[in-house]
Amino acid sequence: MPGTLDRVHDASLAAWSALALARALGRGRAGVPDALAVAVNLASGTPAALARLRARRRDAVALLAPPAVAAAVLVTATAAGTWRPVAATAVLQVLTALERRPGRWLPPARAGTPRS
Repeated sequence: MPGTLDRVHDASLAAWSALALARALGRGRAGVPDALAVAVNLASGTPAALARLRARRRDAVALLAPPAVAAAVLVTATAAGTWRPVAATAVLQVLTALERRPGRWLPPARAGTPRS
């Protein structure tokens, strides 16, 4: 069962994605709600990112999440109203799904080979 920070992270990512889609469809302009969704997502995701670093994980999520988050923040800040933030947040959604349910998306690890 996900903890409170996980739920906040997931909800803020959903809000960020929805706002990016709304902006790409021409609904409103980027502003405080967008910045708040991004800030809450970064704040709630930082503890998990630090835990991945401390554990020295080398799986796809651990390696791809930091540059994917940086890219999503950058395109949200510089290309609001285009489809690039939508694509970037979609990548974050996929990484979140992989993190939450690795057994569902990844093949089973071979015997004696740790997944992370």
